[in-house]
Amino acid sequence: MKILQKIVLISFFVNMFFFPVKPYSLTNQDLNIKSKSAILMMPQNSSVIYEKNAYEKFYPASTTKILTAIVVLETLDLNERVKVSQKAANINGTKVGLYAGGLYTVEDLLYGLLLNSGNDCAIALAEHTSGSEEKFSELMNKKAKIMGARSSNFTNSSGLHNNNHYTCAYDLSKILSYAIKNKKFVEISTSKFHTILGINGDYFSISNQNQLLLKNGKYYYKHALLGKTGFTTPAQYTFAASARNNNIDLIAVALKADSKDEYLQDVITLFDYGFNKFHKINITSKLKSKIT
Repeated sequence: MKILQKIVLISFFVNMFFFPVKPYSLTNQDLNIKSKSAILMMPQNSSVIYEKNAYEKFYPASTTKILTAIVVLETLDLNERVKVSQKAANINGTKVGLYAGGLYTVEDLLYGLLLNSGNDCAIALAEHTSGSEEKFSELMNKKAKIMGARSSNFTNSSGLHNNNHYTCAYDLSKILSYAIKNKKFVEISTSKFHTILGINGDYFSISNQNQLLLKNGKYYYKHALLGKTGFTTPAQYTFAASARNNNIDLIAVALKADSKDEYLQDVITLFDYGFNKFHKINITSKLKSKIT
């Protein structure tokens, strides 16, 4: 009988960790998640712990830049010099302020992309990689599918609104799950400050905008690893973040929130729920081992 029980338990864990499936419903009614779409995932095995409209189409806004960064990191040398086009310098939305004709390293532009959410950095990197944003988006879509994000379509490197530029919370969690395996991505995303240097003596001082990492801030979260924010009027507020506690990694995504406060609180709620769930499992396991 004990042997049979062991076989059943082993089968359960093998299926859980190696053959994760889309859940019918993992919505916990006790969690007050206000964002229109959200997910909590364990990246090691893609196990979904919580989801709310996680497979429905939403606009990602600047969380797009997670994918942009990975494509660049896997394609270019960090020390390459990138010449900024007029299009990149004049782009709308959040930007570092790069000069048309200016030369900056790929590494510096990645800092501007991930810390400052620079649309000018996104376009400059895309054009340098593929010649145009349109060509670069082809690389993005190919990479997304390799990551397991198969219900998304990306038309640009910045996340500026386009009706055909969309994702879902599940896909975005898969993209971030892949990204946190890249040491340079983590190094850049967890940096507090950086200075972008141009060859003509121009420079831009930037800082990390992820409020989960700001120790004196309202939403500081001690287990937070990194995250990427986004906003456009159609997308509203978006956020994808990673946290780590006792060697357990979690990915949380919140899409179409009404405010920054809303998505920050939602993500913290999800992380607390996940880590508390694993903490209870660990305690139960220890108690059982003592009894047996």
